[in-house]
Amino acid sequence: ERVMARVAAVVVLFNPQRGPLLEALRRWAAEVDLIVCVDNGGGDALREEVAAIAPGRTRLVGLAGNTGLGVAHNRGIAVAREEACTHVVLSDQDSLPMEGMVRELLRVEADAVSAGHAIAAVGPRCVDVDSGRHTYFVRCGLLSFRRVPCETPDGWGVADFLISSGSLIRVDALAEVGPMDEALVSDLVDTDWLLRARRGGRGAIGACGAWMEHHL
Repeated sequence: ERVMARVAAVVVLFNPQRGPLLEALRRWAAEVDLIVCVDNGGGDALREEVAAIAPGRTRLVGLAGNTGLGVAHNRGIAVAREEACTHVVLSDQDSLPMEGMVRELLRVEADAVSAGHAIAAVGPRCVDVDSGRHTYFVRCGLLSFRRVPCETPDGWGVADFLISSGSLIRVDALAEVGPMDEALVSDLVDTDWLLRARRGGRGAIGACGAWMEHHL
């Protein structure tokens, strides 16, 4: 059974450039119900312009300096939960969702749940803005990894890791797995959380037909 989703984008800011940030927020406004910008520094000067992107659907949360990604994600997730969101999608300030990305992530999540998977997160494929290179999903073995094949444009597969930016996470999974580790300032926040989720029986899914432009 498909449940009506309410999705918040949690966008972490750190000394953002005006043009790229506003373009990213315009794209998110077309994809989600709520945008939560968590300011790790330098975003306050753009407060009015940020709020004007999606009037009534944007929240700007200020932090006391650069507290790190773990803290920023948790603060944004808390706001999304207060706003009765069913999902959050995490984002860097320069990540650009391509049209229909969130809708496709939700479709794949519903299909994976119907197929019997307990879901922690669903992630898109990424196009590197600088090189044009596409990412792929992977499964990890003891000493190696293998690619998850994308045999059809709307296909999907189980993955061991996802890039945090663009990942759609169920709020009920966050309640079960727990928050992001706030001791992790920049790297491995996503990896740590997905490992904890997997230990609890929830997996990650890669959606072949969901795309995001991203600086890898």
